[in-house]
Amino acid sequence: MKIESIPMLVLSILASASPAFGTDWQHYVNARFGTSADVPSSFLRAPAPDNGDGQQFRSSDGGSVTVFGGMNPMAGSLADYRRFLKDVLEDDGWTLSYAPEGRNWFVLSGKRDGEILYHRVEHRTACGADLLHHIEFRYPGNRATAWSAVVKRGAATLDGPCE
Repeated sequence: MKIESIPMLVLSILASASPAFGTDWQHYVNARFGTSADVPSSFLRAPAPDNGDGQQFRSSDGGSVTVFGGMNPMAGSLADYRRFLKDVLEDDGWTLSYAPEGRNWFVLSGKRDGEILYHRVEHRTACGADLLHHIEFRYPGNRATAWSAVVKRGAATLDGPCE
C-alpha cells in the first residue's frame, strides 16, 4: 500500500464509524400530519406511538432522531409555543445554549448529563390547520462531530404540508 493511500483509508474507516454509516438515507413521511425528514437508513425504527403522530429512529451509538407533527397547543402563537417548550426542556434538566429563531421556525439546543439535544420546530398555518413539524436529535456529546452531518441533513429536510 502506498503512503498516499493511508490517509484515505483512515478517512474511510472513520466515515463508516459515524452514525450515518455511509450516505444511505431514507425519507420518512408521517401519515397523520405529513411531517417528513431524511434519516439515516441504518437507524432502527422504535415502536410507533399509538396516536400515530411520528416516529423515532435509534442509532447504534445510543442516539436518536424523532420526527413528529402535531397541532399547535398555543392557539397559533409560535413564540408562546417556543417559550412553553423551552420551559419544559429546562424543567427536564437541559441547559439550553443555542436558540435561533425565524418567522416560522425555531431551534432549541443544549446539553444534559453528557447528552446533546437539538430540536427544530417549523410552523405551518396556510392550509387552515395550525401544524407544528418537529425533528429532535439526542446523541452522546462525545459523538457530536459524527452526528453533525445527521443533524444538518435531518433539520434541512424537515418539511410538511402547507407552506
